[in-house]
Amino acid sequence: MTDDSSSFKVSIVGGDVTGLTLAHCLVLANIDYALLDKGIVAPNFGTTITSQPHGCRILHQFGCFDAVLATCDVMGGA
Repeated sequence: MTDDSSSFKVSIVGGDVTGLTLAHCLVLANIDYALLDKGIVAPNFGTTITSQPHGCRILHQFGCFDAVLATCDVMGGA
């Protein structure tokens, strides 16, 4: 089987958590993509993103969990 990853470009519609995660996966796979979102920038207020254990495992597999955690305000705790 040949590597055809350079012969196509993926379009991602929506720059939410899922779209950005897919974009990161494509970067790791060396696949070209275009990320399209109707907003210019994310609002600087009123936004909360949570990550459950399964999401944290995925971030860890991507190799970016520690970097994400360093920018977060951790709520709650044991």
